[in-house]
This record gives sequence, C-alpha cells and structure tokens, in this order.
Amino acid sequence: MTAELIDKSLAELTSCPGLFCPTIAIDGVLTRIRTPGGMVSCIQLAALARVMERSGCSQLLITNRANVQLRSIQNLTEDDLNDLQDAGLAARNPDIDHLRNVMTSPMAGLELGAFDVVPALREIERYICETPKLATLSAKFSIGIDGGELVSVRDRTNDIWLVAENTGYRLVLGEESPSDIVSDNPVGLVRAVADRYLNYVPYVVNKSVNHRRSRKPRLRDVIEYVGKERFLDGLLNCRILEHRENRKTVSRGPTLGKTELLDSYLLHSQEDPDRIALEIICPLGKLTIKQINGLIAVLEWFDLSEIRLTPWQTLIIPNVLRSSLESIKIALAEIPLNPNSNHPARGIVACSGKSGCISAATHAQEHAQLLITQLEKHPDRSFPSIHISGCEKLCAQPRDQSRGDHRDGDIVLVGYEVNGTERYRVEQYGLRYELQDQLLCPEDAIVHIITSLNAQND
Repeated sequence: MTAELIDKSLAELTSCPGLFCPTIAIDGVLTRIRTPGGMVSCIQLAALARVMERSGCSQLLITNRANVQLRSIQNLTEDDLNDLQDAGLAARNPDIDHLRNVMTSPMAGLELGAFDVVPALREIERYICETPKLATLSAKFSIGIDGGELVSVRDRTNDIWLVAENTGYRLVLGEESPSDIVSDNPVGLVRAVADRYLNYVPYVVNKSVNHRRSRKPRLRDVIEYVGKERFLDGLLNCRILEHRENRKTVSRGPTLGKTELLDSYLLHSQEDPDRIALEIICPLGKLTIKQINGLIAVLEWFDLSEIRLTPWQTLIIPNVLRSSLESIKIALAEIPLNPNSNHPARGIVACSGKSGCISAATHAQEHAQLLITQLEKHPDRSFPSIHISGCEKLCAQPRDQSRGDHRDGDIVLVGYEVNGTERYRVEQYGLRYELQDQLLCPEDAIVHIITSLNAQND
C-alpha cells in the first residue's frame, strides 16, 4: 500500500492508533507503540530499527506522551509484531496493548530525593498485560505516576494520577484535587478504579464532544454520571487499604535533583553523583534509522543500557559517567545527535499537519521545519515554546486554554484554510500581540515570529 493509494475516508475510522490497530493516514500507515515511562532499552531500539527497515519507515516520532509513532508505507507484518512482542514493546494480548499508556518522569528512579516509582510502573504494566477484561476500558484510559521528580510530567493529562508519598500512593482522578485515598498497593488502586469504570460504563451515554471520535465513555464521563463522592466511596468499599499494617514508610526528603547547564548542554543530576543524564534534542521528535543505529552503537560503546523518551519530544541518556561526558558528546555529534540546549527545535512542536491528518488545514510539520531552519541562523538565543497546529484541535501541544495552561510567552499558530489557501492565526500568551486577530500566510507568520523574537532578544 502506498500513500497515493490510501482512501482518505479511512483516516477517520480510528481515533486512537495502536500497534495492533493502525490508522490509515494520508501519508501512510500510522502505528503507535506504547513505551511505559518512555523507557526504551538498547535491545528494544534494535527491534524498532529492524521493524522500520522492513516496513519502509524512514523515521520514528517521539510523541508528546513519550511513546513511539511510525509512519510506514505498509502495515506491519506478523514477524514485525512478534519481534516487538519478544522485545517487550508490545503485550502478548493485542486487545489490551494500547492500554499500556503509563506516564512517569523521564528521570523516574534516577533523581536524588525523589521516590523510585519504576517498580510501581512495572507492576501496573504487568497487571494490564495479564488482565483481559480491561479490553473494555476506553482506548484513552491513561495513568500517570509522580515520584516528586524535578523533571516533572504533571502538566500532562491522565485519567489517574498516583502521587508517591511516605505512606504510599495517593490517588488523584484527572484534574481533580488529591483524594484522601492512599495505598501502598499501586496496582490495587488502578484495579479499583478500573473495576468501578467497568461496573458503571454500561449505563453511561457517551456525550457528543467536539473532536471526540472514541465510541466509549471516558473515565471522567463515568465519574460525572456516578458523582465523585459516590465513585470514591465505592473505591473505599474495594478495601484497597486492607494491608495498611504492612505498609513501610519511605524515608525521603524533598526532591534535591537539579538540572545543570554546562557549556550549553542540558544535564540532569542523578542520585549517583558520578553519573549524569544527558538530554538530546530531536527536532520535531524525529529520529531516522541511521540515527537510531548510531545511538545504539554509542550506548553499547559506553556500556549504557537504555534511553528515556520525554513528553517534550526529546530523549535522555541516563547513567552517563561524568568522566565520559566529553567523549560521548563527540560520539553523538558524529551521528549526528544534538545535545545543545539552545537549539531552537527544543521548544517547537507541531501536529501531523495536512500531510498526515485529514482534519488539518495546513502543512504544520513542513512549516515547523521552515521555522527551525530560520531560527538556526540565530544561535545562542533563548526561544519560547512554539506550537504549530494545523487546525483548532491544537494537537501540537494540547493544553486547556480555559484554564490558562499556556505559559507566558508561548506562541501558538492555529491553522485555517481560506479560499483554498493555508493561513495561520498567531497567538502569543502573556504578551500583547497585534496580529492575534489576523490570518497570515505561513511565510508571513514565520517572518513575523522571527522579527518579534529578535526584537525581544535585542
């Protein structure tokens, strides 16, 4: 199957692509591979490279939930799926693979002073993979685990948050305030919430919401139907606190980890003072097969076993010996991979755009690359976050505008089609922006952004 032969009407059939339920996109077959916690080993990287080569996929995308997305010219074969399963990148049960949607900080288990939530992550992933009845959960069902890391992902939306503290994990439902429910059994918390969802979902009508194509109600719909207090009472009735007498208190202080800038390289301190985590910029979250194979070679040479994908579409190499830092930077430059924190691509995110999404009105990816190319002419400057979305769904970097989630200085380009031509509305949060009500062609929008940034920097 080639991109030219794809029926665009098929692109609307699936709203949440997965490994076993790929979406037919305009530019190929879109497959999403869940990587809980963004943790990917060298063995898994090698499996990804093999699958990409066989399926005609030239590059992978790190998503804004720290998963991996492939756009190939053909569906993955049974051999490809088996390869990914053998490497631990997929569940054995295809019906629940897409529910391995668990987020943690990319520094989970590494930061000094934070709780080590990696064991909880592994236990929850194992529970999901071994529980067939969870297949009836909403495809959007998601879990976040917070260990109090300085490198936090708490700005991401999840149905369930488990927040680590001395007495266990405190349950937070969606964007609500923390509940009074605390347990030393993270799997028990997830199981209790899932069971409540499964008990009530047959009675809940999925409300018509703009841009939502999922046929199943979300957890928030069930909670709204049941009522939050009643839903939480039901969780208590599940006796998730029954092992309270066996709970161990973890002796941890506040997070002491820190982010360092050394010669413009972004480094994250670890609990082991002799080691450091090095963050790598991946423009628009993309890595080619050549870069992946080069990265594997570097990891093996320096006796490193994994990378961590981040929700801001970069990757982190943990456990780098400080004494090897200069050598690994030189090796990465040969691939090339860029750990320079001042690279303008660090703050730029873009949705699939017209090349990959039937809803988009503009070629967001191509325009984002043009913007990066222009900004590279202004080295060693600080840049705000710039979000380029091909339509009003704002998939580039989803945030709740009604709650003012965009940080001051963020720039957002929203795509429109006007009489068959591509246009952007440019919004800049926290600052008065004279063109906010105008629609500009892509080239003019890029020029105006650069002019505005230069004026601010000067």
